[in-house]
Amino acid sequence: MSSIMSPRYAEWSDSQLDIGRELIDTAERLFAAHAPSRTVRLIDVACGPGTLTKQLVDRLQSHGIHIEVSALDHDPAMLASTARKLPGCRTYQQSFHVPLCGGQQFDLIFSNEGLHWIPSVLDEHAELLADTPRLLREQFGNRFVTIGNQLLTASLSNLHQMTAANGYAVLQFGRKGQLDKLWQLVDDTLHAYGVSGVACELLFPLYYPDETDLFNCIHSAGFSVVEAHLFQQSLSEKTATGITGFLRGFSEHGLQKILPSGQLDRFYQSIEDTLSRMNNLRNFRQGQWNRSILVLHKP
Repeated sequence: MSSIMSPRYAEWSDSQLDIGRELIDTAERLFAAHAPSRTVRLIDVACGPGTLTKQLVDRLQSHGIHIEVSALDHDPAMLASTARKLPGCRTYQQSFHVPLCGGQQFDLIFSNEGLHWIPSVLDEHAELLADTPRLLREQFGNRFVTIGNQLLTASLSNLHQMTAANGYAVLQFGRKGQLDKLWQLVDDTLHAYGVSGVACELLFPLYYPDETDLFNCIHSAGFSVVEAHLFQQSLSEKTATGITGFLRGFSEHGLQKILPSGQLDRFYQSIEDTLSRMNNLRNFRQGQWNRSILVLHKP
């Protein structure tokens, strides 16, 4: 898979970091209550730049827990950043849609805002998109949900295989409706540049399951649910500049494929200008995150 995040992602990711800290609190509470005397084997799946990986390791170590840390991501730059923050961290450059190379197992799997990405969908189902982009909405729509569930189940099944007996997975990812207002703004702005909004769904193939599909995928993967917190939350970014930066952090790399560099800067300026003109930016920010914080157990 190609890189998804901008090299400046860590600089622009206040919302992601705020969400991640809640997930770290959950993992800390879980393991501090049952602090094992042995080494805990931890892997951060879709680790990004490693900021949260380092925070989680520090938190667990503050309870006297010895950590053996690993990180998985498809982007070598993100893995390098994580390794710099955590010398000795073992890294795996691969997708979470396929089994982990080597078959290693871990006591704690941690993943924040990663599992809803399905970048392999275009490769694995390219024949469905060979005609025209309209297939995604007009013909591919219902099958997209089916394929999304298949990929999410496969990802969770791979995590289940990676989890040691009596191990846990502490996960956070989006559900149906996440960032809808922001994606609609992107579609509308792209239209002004003569680009079909369908391009966004091709460049950023995200699958946000509804609640029923989410739990079906979890159980199909073999996990039992210890905790599940499903709720909405506002963007942490409070200004038009902050929201635009947040969007740029995870969309810039993809949009470079369809917008020349000059147009790309103007595109983000158009986004910021539209946000600046809104009478109630607070209303735009509300409910953008449709979140799932999950603690899963493998008996």
